[in-house]
Amino acid sequence: MRPTSALIDLQREAMNEHASLVAVMEKAYDYAVENELHELETWLYNELNGYPETTITPWYRRLSGTLLAEMPFSGWHPIEGDGEDFKRHVTTFICRLPIAEIVTHHECKQPIRLPFTSDESAFLSDTVWEGETHMLFIEPHCFNNVVRQALTKLVSILINVHPR
Repeated sequence: MRPTSALIDLQREAMNEHASLVAVMEKAYDYAVENELHELETWLYNELNGYPETTITPWYRRLSGTLLAEMPFSGWHPIEGDGEDFKRHVTTFICRLPIAEIVTHHECKQPIRLPFTSDESAFLSDTVWEGETHMLFIEPHCFNNVVRQALTKLVSILINVHPR
């Protein structure tokens, strides 16, 4: 079956470098609902609203940050843990935020500062022997890959949609 004009317009808009990713995703979501494209609908719903804790996130939403510790007299400082396992587990952030927030952080070059709970900070203090309070700092450039990969996936899906 041939693509409908609505699908062709959506494909064109998704490939337009000046189009808003969020706006295109919203239109694609409406298209997916109308055409009963459940897999696309679910993915777009999670991208637009944020991924719940119970949902597996796409690989491109795993971001690496810098572990910071607050020192009593000198403020926040980056700290290194021992071993790759430590780094991977402590400095990896599974980004469940709605795509609109990610785009804002990316476009406005705003970092994300994620505090650890008091229990997590106590564990980190015992493990790295530095600081009493800890946070994970995610640089704004890390969001570039999330935005790019979400757009790439959207375009790929839309190109391969077969209307009913």
